[in-house]
Amino acid sequence: DGWPIKNAPIQHRKSTVIEKAFVFKPKFQTTKTRTKFLIQLKNNSNYEDILLEICRKSLKSSDDHAKTLHYTPYSRSIAIVSPNLIDPIFIPYRKLSELTAENVVACFSKLEQSASTASLLGAPFYFEVNTLSKIVGGANEQSNLIYDSASGLMDNFSPDRKCLFRAISVSVAQLIYQGNVNCRRIVTGIANQTSRKSEYLMLFENLATHFKLHDKNPQDFDILYYAPLIESYLNSLAILSDLGKFRLIVVNSRNIKDVWIYPNSEYNYHPKTNIFLYYNNFHFQSIIEPKKFFNVRNFCTECRISIKDIHAHSSSCKAKCLSCSRQMLNPPCPKNSPPIECSKCTMTFFNDSCFEAHKGQTCKRYAKCKCCGEKHRRSLEHICGWKFCVRCKVTHGPRSCHVRPLKSPKQSPKHRIILYDFETTLGPAMDNGQKHIVNYVNCQFTCQVCLDQDVLRNDCHSCHSLNKSWSVLD
Repeated sequence: DGWPIKNAPIQHRKSTVIEKAFVFKPKFQTTKTRTKFLIQLKNNSNYEDILLEICRKSLKSSDDHAKTLHYTPYSRSIAIVSPNLIDPIFIPYRKLSELTAENVVACFSKLEQSASTASLLGAPFYFEVNTLSKIVGGANEQSNLIYDSASGLMDNFSPDRKCLFRAISVSVAQLIYQGNVNCRRIVTGIANQTSRKSEYLMLFENLATHFKLHDKNPQDFDILYYAPLIESYLNSLAILSDLGKFRLIVVNSRNIKDVWIYPNSEYNYHPKTNIFLYYNNFHFQSIIEPKKFFNVRNFCTECRISIKDIHAHSSSCKAKCLSCSRQMLNPPCPKNSPPIECSKCTMTFFNDSCFEAHKGQTCKRYAKCKCCGEKHRRSLEHICGWKFCVRCKVTHGPRSCHVRPLKSPKQSPKHRIILYDFETTLGPAMDNGQKHIVNYVNCQFTCQVCLDQDVLRNDCHSCHSLNKSWSVLD
């Protein structure tokens, strides 16, 4: 907790220092200087002068000890404990300029004028000085991150122009702690640079300092120049080697088919980990959940389209292995093991990882024909030599394509329309007025076809008769 310092008695005029101790607690950033004095006077002529000298020397001793520890006090309090006092005298924490030696003596003189307060003469007493480096207590520091669950964005308010590497650090932290129960709390703590700041965040700060991102104005920042440099830096970090090669994807629209800011052309390699960033109004934000951001069920970053199912994605995708339907760095899966044949779908694999990955949806949806060796869907009928033609949109053999017959359009149903009119007479009085009694009804029949053509035909099968009436005389 600290280290006490004890000295032999020192004579100061008519006051004696019997004992002195100093304690410093780094955890709470507090110091305590406790000195034991004895005042010997035959009369009270110089009592206040001696007390003022004791206060000055105690405060100076506390300040000297703080300087040796490179400790800057913010406020201090005074306590005087003596057997002659009924209760100890305590002056609460105040700023250094407000609690001087003169103010302490003035406060003590006011208390000493009370009849119940004894003097400090004749018995040893303790003069204690406590200091604080800052105000202790209060609520935890509020997060400067705002997560939007509807769009999957994590926004960071960065007044120091560090929004780019802060957004990257949040995305990488999300990838590292993915699956952790407290993932959101960990990401928030790391991004706010609290005591849980990890090693890789320090590397991001070094990156920002190296490229002088702190001095860059967001309006003048060229992401096309810095993005490849940041990718190379991430790929060189040993602490992130498990995540493979990185790629930054910067967009300014929630439509996945719109042109991306970066990369704006085809990539020369297929990354393992993508970091999505949203650039809006000269500000970078982390896209924590890309599916929510683009409002799609699944999507392909290579084809830049939305897809319903990754297993049913087009076989022309450059990042897809046709054997296990996975997207990877350099498809297809390398052949580094003896042939492995699946007993369920009869497909052959040359990689253990590829074989294990296909056991899910790929094995359930696709199979290999034992006769012709073609891969086909289990849900569709397979005929050897027949393939799906993208030109005529049907499955046929090696014959030439032909024009499919047009389907006759469906006839819309004919609705019969009845227009009617009632003739009534007033009957006996009722609670709410008089009752209307129907004595004649006239109806006009037509259909939607006749109404559109603005003709009335007796030979129409829907209309039958054009007019009909009923009366009480019938």
